[in-house]
Amino acid sequence: MPATTEKLRTLAVRFHLKFLTSEDVYRVVPLAPDPKVRRAAWRFEKLANDGRTVIASYDVSLDLQGYWECECVGWLRYGDRKPCRHVASLMAFVGHKG
Repeated sequence: MPATTEKLRTLAVRFHLKFLTSEDVYRVVPLAPDPKVRRAAWRFEKLANDGRTVIASYDVSLDLQGYWECECVGWLRYGDRKPCRHVASLMAFVGHKG
């Protein structure tokens, strides 16, 4: 099922995400992508224990053909063969099976 424009719009707000498999907490910030090449984009900001300090960030985007991309090492190593947790979490939110 492709990510619909309406579902993508629901992610146009800032939110926090905590992965149950680790103690990592991310602030997810929507970005304004170039509409000629991307449908949507977000920045995952990994937060320190204080909940405010950003210790790493990764940009995740969805292109016009429906392909996901992330800047993290996991995505760069495995790509869409095994989506990283950043891409997988957004795919789950927007109902995109990949």
